[in-house]
Amino acid sequence: RSKLLRKTVYLFDDQFKEHMPKKNDTNVLEKELAYCRELEQRIEKEESLSSIPAVKEKLNLLKETIEDTQGNF
Repeated sequence: RSKLLRKTVYLFDDQFKEHMPKKNDTNVLEKELAYCRELEQRIEKEESLSSIPAVKEKLNLLKETIEDTQGNF
């Protein structure tokens, strides 16, 4: 979900790459969740991006996935 969100953001603002958190390159679930939370926070702070319907949709999917994963974790 984070990859889809990043790709969607880059469609609208490829300069935002500089503001993205460092990608998680491990298979550790806790680190992936932390990365996803940071990604969520950074995009939500940028209202010009988070108000775009396609970005908002992917952001909501990411949030739901984080919540679902935490509920089972």
